Amino acid sequence: MKKLIIFFAVLFVSISLFPKETLYAIYVIDNEMANINCSESLFEWQDRMNKIHHYTRMKTKERVLAVGLSDSMEEWSREAVLAAVDDVNPDEQDTVLFFFAGQSENQTETKSRYPKMLLQYGTTLELEEVGKVLAKKHPGLMLVFADFYDQDGDGNSKESTAARANRSLVYSNYRKLFNEKRHAAVIAASCSVGNKGESGIFTNRFFEALDECTASNDVSWQTLLEKISEPAGKFRNKACWEIRPQKDLIDDLDIVIGKFDLPEWRNAWDENWYDDREWYDDGGWNGEVYDGDEEYYAEDEILTGEDNE
Repeated sequence: MKKLIIFFAVLFVSISLFPKETLYAIYVIDNEMANINCSESLFEWQDRMNKIHHYTRMKTKERVLAVGLSDSMEEWSREAVLAAVDDVNPDEQDTVLFFFAGQSENQTETKSRYPKMLLQYGTTLELEEVGKVLAKKHPGLMLVFADFYDQDGDGNSKESTAARANRSLVYSNYRKLFNEKRHAAVIAASCSVGNKGESGIFTNRFFEALDECTASNDVSWQTLLEKISEPAGKFRNKACWEIRPQKDLIDDLDIVIGKFDLPEWRNAWDENWYDDREWYDDGGWNGEVYDGDEEYYAEDEILTGEDNE
């Protein structure tokens, strides 16, 4: 009887630790332009996916549309991007992230508050068009972000010295952001129509704000995005964002998406999606969840103002 109880206890713990939700990530990277910040933003997001996986226990799947990057699709035209977005098949508990790093179309004639993404072969795409495709799939949460690199320069912000944060608080806050789904659409870009992006400041500022919020008692997408809109260092941040119900995108008849041809890799999920990201062999998460903070490894330490005093 005792062995049976132990068996069921171990089984219960194993089931509770098994990821029940999935975070899909689609990255569209203009790796052809002479600005290394585009690929660096991709690498920052891929690194951060490990941390999101660690804190939320969500499975992660990613697809990269770029030229010349490893494990990526060469095609990133309007049709290919919409096909990749349409290829996602989330359920109501999943999160979908769309991230673009590249140039914006040099125009202001648009009903959107965001610049158009300038894609391969001179094709363009609105952020809301991506949102409309995703909203019809009813994911738990959809994040549609664009970092417009319309000028050269160093977009990397200086890293602050890490200080230990309360790990249980960080776990809880990450789950509030990514696991507690309310069918919301979070749309954000590094600038609004008619402005120029501040060379990577959105990506860097987003992760800084994410660390600040998850180490505090005030965490929400509203708070996080407000922090992104604040001036950051010598750059004047021009981030533009909004949080909308997904149903608003579905009901928005001003945005019309026509049929688009799916590439040959439409059904090649195993080749083009990378499942269940593994932790590196440098002290990363091994799948265990500890009760105390003594096992908390330095790579996950979050900045807090109190610990720096």
